[in-house]
Amino acid sequence: MSQISNIEITANGMVFDGFVCGDRNDQPIVFLHGFPQSSICWTEIMEKLADNKCFCIAFNQRGYSSGARPKDTKQYSIEYLVQDVIAVADYLGFDKFHLVGHDWGGAVAWATAIMFPDRLYSLNAVSTPHPLALEGALKSNKSDQKDKSGYITFFRQESVAEQALMENDMAGFKLLYTVSGYDVSDPKLAQTLERYTELFSDKEVLTAALNWYRAIDFNDISKALSESSFNVTVPTLYVWSSLDIALGKEAAFDTKNYVSADYRFEILEGVSHWIPEMEGEKLSELLLSHIGSTINKSS
Repeated sequence: MSQISNIEITANGMVFDGFVCGDRNDQPIVFLHGFPQSSICWTEIMEKLADNKCFCIAFNQRGYSSGARPKDTKQYSIEYLVQDVIAVADYLGFDKFHLVGHDWGGAVAWATAIMFPDRLYSLNAVSTPHPLALEGALKSNKSDQKDKSGYITFFRQESVAEQALMENDMAGFKLLYTVSGYDVSDPKLAQTLERYTELFSDKEVLTAALNWYRAIDFNDISKALSESSFNVTVPTLYVWSSLDIALGKEAAFDTKNYVSADYRFEILEGVSHWIPEMEGEKLSELLLSHIGSTINKSS
């Protein structure tokens, strides 16, 4: 099996840490994690893909890497997060690459595909729908998405959110996982959760991660993409799970209306939000199938 190695990447005047796996001559794939996670959510999947002719890189994004942690909340808005992805790819010498993102990483992946379609071979979004599909669901009286997204208001409360998540030995933080279907009875998953807990027990890390929510301006992507179309023109795989506590079916099913390229929508029935950790085997199969199909069509 291919081995995971640590890596440091200098990009956008900052230093990002992360993991790399595979042969640099194979298909390049960049992985983006969500919250409250880190790049370790991808390591097992990276190993599986690297064994199938893929070169994988997962980096701890802005705020999660100690060398990439701006103090200004505005520095966590979507255009800066996308710029980080492109700068990391440039550092690695990827003229084009496959992009995989889960949760917040999925939001960044969609924005990257919209802003820099010529840099991507494929987009692979996990859990997170197209931004306009999500916006539509939030505004719809027929959707429960507004209720599902209610936690965002809490996360945007400076100091209040940190205190609630960190008190009683990170009990509030761990509760985010248990109420959303994360299987803490599985020893491997419990170990991963302990690593996440250790990371976010550093208040500077937690605040930087929450700044992603505090930087949200619901016109933000529109501003960043003022000269772009929201239509996605690269081959896209979207994987959504039916028990996702944060992202509902309306936006998931509506996402197809915003992709004009080859589009594949996969539903994982009875699965919670934590797809990379809990359904790594299935997700690896889907990624290999989709990435393989884009290679075959372009060759």
